[in-house]
Amino acid sequence: DARALGPLALQEALRLAKASGDRTQIQRVQRVISKTDNGTSSSRSSTAPILTRRETDVAALVAKGLRNAEIAGRLHLSVRTVEGHIYRIFEKLGIGKREELTAELLQE
Repeated sequence: DARALGPLALQEALRLAKASGDRTQIQRVQRVISKTDNGTSSSRSSTAPILTRRETDVAALVAKGLRNAEIAGRLHLSVRTVEGHIYRIFEKLGIGKREELTAELLQE
């Protein structure tokens, strides 16, 4: 039973899945984590990844569909810096494509 696993064990499983690069395993672990949360905000907030202010700014613009160069121009950053932020956002949120980055995901 997934509820028997503690939140730290689940987070470690997610970290290992991400390290292996196995997207199927990442999604499987994320589903288990979401099932054990039962939709409660208190348990979700304790395991939810925390984005920096700048990562949140970049993520919001990605979710709106802006390209890296457009984001760089708006935030007065280099394109390479924006790419780095997007990489870290994807790692923290466990996603692999821009289309997976939604406003709802950012509000969790």
